Amino acid sequence: EGLIAGVDYSMYLPVPDSVKAMTAFNAYIQYGAFYTGNTGLQTVYLTFTVATETGYTRTILDTLNSRGVKAVFFVSLNDFLASIGTDTAALLRDIIASGHILGCHGYTHTQTSAMSDIRFVNEILMFKSRLYDVRGYDYPVRFYCPPYESPVARDVYLSRTMGLRYVMATNLYLDSADTYTTEQAYADMVGHLRNE
Repeated sequence: EGLIAGVDYSMYLPVPDSVKAMTAFNAYIQYGAFYTGNTGLQTVYLTFTVATETGYTRTILDTLNSRGVKAVFFVSLNDFLASIGTDTAALLRDIIASGHILGCHGYTHTQTSAMSDIRFVNEILMFKSRLYDVRGYDYPVRFYCPPYESPVARDVYLSRTMGLRYVMATNLYLDSADTYTTEQAYADMVGHLRNE
């Protein structure tokens, strides 16, 4: 795994041994991750994780916009931009222009627990750099949701060190499962809701 020229890795590394020994839950607390909320409030935060564009993102975006609802779209940028059949760069610009938040879901949609520390740092740096190339100016990426939602204390620490708040999804739904009926999809979603 190579180092990216011009990057001062000492700003992020090494990961302290105390972090390596920490549980993900303790890292959530110590580094201000979003993993739960005020259970007294009846608030839903809509988040969408997008690795590759399967044709649903534009419909979701248009539906949210028509109802005045805002959401966070966590995108695996390299995989998303490589999707065929959609102008994904324009879709990213539309997500941001519509007032939604664009979050980092990695540069590639890769399980982070097996990554080296340098590879993890590079994933976030490459995400930000490629987003700049698409947008033409810096966009303040503020949130990180890991691919496969795998909680690792190191990831919580490094994302925070790199200026991102770690977000742990509380419900996963695979929108590309062609075998689901609308009723099955609804039952699956409702069955996995948690009041944390």
